Amino acid sequence: MGAGAVTESSATRQSRVARWRDGALQFARTYFSPLVVAAIAWVYILCHLDPAGSYPGMPEGPGLTIDETFNVQQGVILVESLRMYGIGLFTPDAIREVFSPPLHLPDHPPLGRFWLGVHHHIIWWLAPPSDPEGPFVTACARAGSATAFALTILLVGCCTTKWYGQWAGLMATLGFAVVPRLIGHAHLAALESCTNLACTAATLAVAAYWPKAELPSNRTAAWTGVLLGLALLTKIQAVLLPVPIIVWAILRWRRYALRPLIIWGGVGCLVFFVGWPWLWLDPVGHLTQYLRGATNRAELSVWYLGEKFTDRTVPRNYSLSYFWWTVPFKVQLLIF
Repeated sequence: MGAGAVTESSATRQSRVARWRDGALQFARTYFSPLVVAAIAWVYILCHLDPAGSYPGMPEGPGLTIDETFNVQQGVILVESLRMYGIGLFTPDAIREVFSPPLHLPDHPPLGRFWLGVHHHIIWWLAPPSDPEGPFVTACARAGSATAFALTILLVGCCTTKWYGQWAGLMATLGFAVVPRLIGHAHLAALESCTNLACTAATLAVAAYWPKAELPSNRTAAWTGVLLGLALLTKIQAVLLPVPIIVWAILRWRRYALRPLIIWGGVGCLVFFVGWPWLWLDPVGHLTQYLRGATNRAELSVWYLGEKFTDRTVPRNYSLSYFWWTVPFKVQLLIF
């Protein structure tokens, strides 16, 4: 019986490996275009991240921006704190030490910065920078944005391919990969690429698993709500996601949509609260501070048709004109 059991176990394991291999090959054949475009974009951007000579043999990347300094520093602090405390990071004393100013900057939630911090440590370990001048190197953290950009390309391409075919998947993938603002932010240790990935994943999850004839189950509403919470943990822009989804669900299921929407939104808010220990110290006060600080931002100057405006007083036709004048023709062609 022992030998038979061992043989049966070995055969089961080999069968499982064979199924996994066949599934991987089928996935690669079906989603070949998104995989290739995402891989090329990722490798290309990784080779163009160095702004200050940390990797002398690599091509030069874009210059440093002000926000990158804060983002990388905060990301490294979060990763080092987790390495130092482990699960003890979520004890009251550790939370007060790590998630209180001036060590913690609560202008943005921590997930995007933590993502950058993790990539900073991985890249530093795989390819140590030359003569680092401090505890963190921006070029290492920028790899996080490159990875988020590539994963978003892959996600958009795979979903489009599954729903509309390989040709549509290729066009969507290429169209996304050559948008100047997206590929530009993918070179910086900014939060935009992480926000794009999280918001895209949260939206596509609802689009993929909610549009059946019957209402989504409680379990489906809950796990898609987790993705909403992760999006909320990247940047304030994610608060706009529920608006179109709520409208779409109510138009589709009328009052019956309230149950999945409440579960979806409730789980999202719970993940947001649990994932940001700074909120635990003073839930009402800190949440109010975050929302007030995210909306009451400084005004930026905008030059339009030879005249200076603030970003809140610029004419309404500015966005349409800006689109037609700045988005490359090849991108517009792919869109059409």
